[in-house]
Amino acid sequence: MNQELLERYMNQAKELDPSLDMDRIKLERIIEHFEQEAQIAREDLHHPPLPELASTEQNYSRLEELDNAIVQLKYKLNQTNQHKEQNIKLKWNGSGAELAWLFYTLKNKNIARRKNSIAGKYIDGTLEEIGEFICSNFTGTELTKGTIMKYLRDQKLRKKIEL
Repeated sequence: MNQELLERYMNQAKELDPSLDMDRIKLERIIEHFEQEAQIAREDLHHPPLPELASTEQNYSRLEELDNAIVQLKYKLNQTNQHKEQNIKLKWNGSGAELAWLFYTLKNKNIARRKNSIAGKYIDGTLEEIGEFICSNFTGTELTKGTIMKYLRDQKLRKKIEL
């Protein structure tokens, strides 16, 4: 693969948005193509097809360019995967106190013993971890960390909400 073709593919890849399925597929195909080219470059480095093509410096630079391109494209793809996973939030339409009560109950209620069940609580974790989880996975009014933590710690409020 010559330098011009490598740059063309890289420019095309920069314009792709990996959060879109079609662009993601194109980006994966470009990465696959670069990996195949890198494999060919590695083979040519160790076993040149013709003795006069045994310019190892040229093959090393070609291989280095391909490896750098692969790393950049995989990084772009992985960043999008992480970004996608972090942005999933559920909308809570009830009050923050009700959501806090629900998680507090799951944290403190024992699992009913059945044949194959394990004894313990439904959710393990501190109140701070539960508050952080609620705030990072739900949207809605009253869902700030301070408010949720107030609801999780306030025993009088929990007694009023219990159904």
